[in-house]
Amino acid sequence: MKREQGPGGFGSGRLTTNFKGSGIYIWMLLPVILLETAISLYPTLYTFFMSLTNATLRSNNFEFVGLSNYLRAIGDSFFRQSFVLTLIYMAAAIVLRLIAGIGLALLLNKRAVSATVARGSILVPWIMGEVVVAAIWLWILDHQTGLLNALLQVAHIPPQAWLAYPTLAIASVVWVALWRNLAFSFFIQFAAIQSIPPDLYEAARVDGASYLSSLRYITIPLIKVPILISFLNGELGYGAALSGLILLGNLALCLIYLAVLRISK
Repeated sequence: MKREQGPGGFGSGRLTTNFKGSGIYIWMLLPVILLETAISLYPTLYTFFMSLTNATLRSNNFEFVGLSNYLRAIGDSFFRQSFVLTLIYMAAAIVLRLIAGIGLALLLNKRAVSATVARGSILVPWIMGEVVVAAIWLWILDHQTGLLNALLQVAHIPPQAWLAYPTLAIASVVWVALWRNLAFSFFIQFAAIQSIPPDLYEAARVDGASYLSSLRYITIPLIKVPILISFLNGELGYGAALSGLILLGNLALCLIYLAVLRISK
């Protein structure tokens, strides 16, 4: 790679690519490409092929059945219910986290000590372990000895079985997810709001703009990218870890399947 020189010897910003000698780099990348193909592409294609058959662990013989397995999954009431609940959870958790993050970032964008303490308290759930969070909220939501029902009884409100009914259960899970992951969205939006020059708000105030107008035409447009990052949650490493665990699980199942086939032969 080399940069072309512009007039006066300054770089014009255009890059030209020199492909001479690039063959060695292709050969160096080839093992990685082959490994990625072996551990990723081939299992994916093989899984798709198996989904088009009636293969089972009890028999070596299988037949091509087309899309019947997919139609069976779509017709399965448990699959449809799980799929709908997953969509509800994702939509509610992401939207509420985004709205709450922006709202708290605007509210706590102050230099007061109370705002500093509040910002620190928002960070606490995020740094707690997943097991600790689950244990705490299982105790809080317990319908017999839980803290939440104890507070409701003090207020003369009947206790609820928070995890026993679908509506209450999904609402409880969404709330726990919001409480656990709010810090990420909040600090992304807070940092973005802090980076907005105060002169823009001063000029808008001089022109007679209201707070809502400044929020609409200044704040929101300038934090669009952080909003997108918060919307995606930015957990690339966590997602990669999950994909790795899923890959290991699929590999273990494949090895078990091959072992069963070998024994059956």
